[in-house]
Amino acid sequence: MGVSPANDIESLPHPSEWPHRPVCLVGCEQVNKNNEQTGSLPVGKPVPVDTDLFKGCFSLRLRHVDPPADDAEKHEAYFGERKRLYQMVIQGQFKKEGLTFKDMIMGDVYERPFQGVPHGWIGTLLKASVETLSPGLVFDIFDDTQPKVLAPMGGCQTLRVDLPGQEPTDFNEIIEDTSLLGEFDSIATRRTQLGNPIYAEEYKIDTDHVYTFEVYDDMMDFGTFHQHVRILGGMKVDLVPVLDSQSMSFGMYTRDDMNCAFNFSLWHERIIEQQAISKEEKDV
Repeated sequence: MGVSPANDIESLPHPSEWPHRPVCLVGCEQVNKNNEQTGSLPVGKPVPVDTDLFKGCFSLRLRHVDPPADDAEKHEAYFGERKRLYQMVIQGQFKKEGLTFKDMIMGDVYERPFQGVPHGWIGTLLKASVETLSPGLVFDIFDDTQPKVLAPMGGCQTLRVDLPGQEPTDFNEIIEDTSLLGEFDSIATRRTQLGNPIYAEEYKIDTDHVYTFEVYDDMMDFGTFHQHVRILGGMKVDLVPVLDSQSMSFGMYTRDDMNCAFNFSLWHERIIEQQAISKEEKDV
């Protein structure tokens, strides 16, 4: 898969050294080939990315995690009275020629099966149902070897395409602008068309342009590792046992061959505690 995720718990600094405790953001082996990112990375600040497929930055803000001191005011201004629980921004230029919006997907890929999810024919049916409702989505949380949830890049909440030097540097208010890509009747239309591989294939990715993708929602709380399930009255699902004590994964991939442009892992202190308990139980 190209660039592997940083999912080795043994390589993590002790939680007492995490600047954004109770979470720790770390990069994969080649997030920045010219200046390898090691240790805990900043939450709420752009992190440089430079790989064979992409050069730019990755930024992750978490509502329930304290930001760097110099970002506290912007953090409060961004979340404010909004219901959003996180903001993820990917910004930069693609290096590979010939890509289209059909080719690029982003999301989570894991190394072990999820716990408490249906498998067999039930899982297959649910996967087919969800992917039929959302063409372009890879919804494979039921896989016994490598669960994954991957969404089309073009289906993000906000998209900008700029000439170099004209891209936004303030991520608090990213304004949609796709005039260099094509005309869409609305943001909803753009999300629908670029989220469907049939239409997304018609929109080429220009290596001379800077792309800004903004993603957010009010259901996934990465700061606590809980998923708010709206259809169940907002019930909170603890993701630490569901993920079998694996870290969260934020990556960008090519759809056909799953070549990884970059990958970041987000750990929570509760994962460390759970893995320690599991190890003690095995040693007994």
